[in-house]
Amino acid sequence: MNKAIEIAFFLITLPFYTQNNMEHYTYDQEILDENNLRHGTLVATSYLFEGLAYKHVYQHGLLLQTTDFRYQVNHQKELIGNFKNNLPYEGYFVFENEFEIPEISYYEKGEIHTIYRTTLSDILEIELTGKMPVWVACSFKEGVLFDGLCHEQFKLDDGHLLVTEFFKNGERTHVSFWLLAMHYAETIRLNFLTNGYEIIKERIEAEDIDPEIDTREQRLKIVFNEQGSGNLSFEKEKEVIAQYEFKEYELSRKISAIPSIVNYVLNASQTIRCFQKYNFKSVTSNSEKDFYNPSLMNSIYSNLLYNRIPKFSTTEKNEYTTLFQEQQDLESGLLLFLNQEGKPEHGLLLEQENEVYQYSKFKEGTKTEHKEQLTLKNLKQLFFQEEQ
Repeated sequence: MNKAIEIAFFLITLPFYTQNNMEHYTYDQEILDENNLRHGTLVATSYLFEGLAYKHVYQHGLLLQTTDFRYQVNHQKELIGNFKNNLPYEGYFVFENEFEIPEISYYEKGEIHTIYRTTLSDILEIELTGKMPVWVACSFKEGVLFDGLCHEQFKLDDGHLLVTEFFKNGERTHVSFWLLAMHYAETIRLNFLTNGYEIIKERIEAEDIDPEIDTREQRLKIVFNEQGSGNLSFEKEKEVIAQYEFKEYELSRKISAIPSIVNYVLNASQTIRCFQKYNFKSVTSNSEKDFYNPSLMNSIYSNLLYNRIPKFSTTEKNEYTTLFQEQQDLESGLLLFLNQEGKPEHGLLLEQENEVYQYSKFKEGTKTEHKEQLTLKNLKQLFFQEEQ
């Protein structure tokens, strides 16, 4: 993992052509004309690629041609691109996208014909194993990705989340996530199922690894039914260590009095919805190792336990950051714990009768606060952080 992190930070310093700034190029040695403009053939070498990385031909400041020796597509040993009026016109052009991953564009007569993309995992493999990346030809329909892959980046508290979505025939098939922070990098994968999805952390095969790191293959599987309910199971090395059922319903239906965890969400239609997890089963002989190890998958499991379980679409835009959000605070969060008798033990109990609301707060089975005859506006101001 440390080696991968070193390479990731090295790769982001590599120069590529950017569509908005050709001055981003750097060379082993500048060659300038009498007007201090680039002129002639300029080259750049790279220890990562063990030799010449690219060469560019300038004429008094105008870039005429680029030749890239690092990557290959369509059996082209050299990716040659010709410029016209200082803009890409014909051939192959390697540039760095906004997520600092190289991308290849093939132009014909000044128009982009094909875009080739790869993954961060493949780029890291160059240094780790010497294996060259696999380039995926991307196709579009009416400006929307139809086949191929695309990247999106999100800011998290102490780092970044890089999301790579894979498409076939206009639908997402799977997604890879890279969590990147200073001295930390980790990847997991999400596969779409017919009626849900599964999140997978591959087994770690490495020597001299920290014994605190859980190296087992891990899998979270979420299955929905037509009524909005479903079940979640958590596996490690194909052994189910925990599972539970969940259901979603309007607060007006009243909370089911069963041993469970409930959290509340104010939806877009301005109604309060309940998400109740129940029928918990743990089938493991080593629960401390399974749940108290500070791993990414354990964190996602906890997030889903104390928050709404998101649905993800194969055709619509998804908000994947919900998988990595912080757990609800047990004191101030919108959570309720019901004990073995189905009675409130800890947290917030919201109740609705027609358009009238009330709430109660509990701690260790004792009611500590109660207010009634409230409106939805009152609840929004108290608990849903409505902007004033």
